[in-house]
Amino acid sequence: MSDPEKLLWKNWEMIGKVGGFVCIVATFATANLAWAWGVPIGICIVIYAGYKEMRSGD
Repeated sequence: MSDPEKLLWKNWEMIGKVGGFVCIVATFATANLAWAWGVPIGICIVIYAGYKEMRSGD
């Protein structure tokens, strides 16, 4: 991997971890609002899919 790719990977790994944590918190925070469940779950799926994509591109 080139340097920019390494930098992106490091940052993306952090984004993935932070994003995952935020997702969990947001999901619990909005658990009493049934209609809001789809939003954090949708964001989670997008972040996770991007994370897996980066991981497989190693």
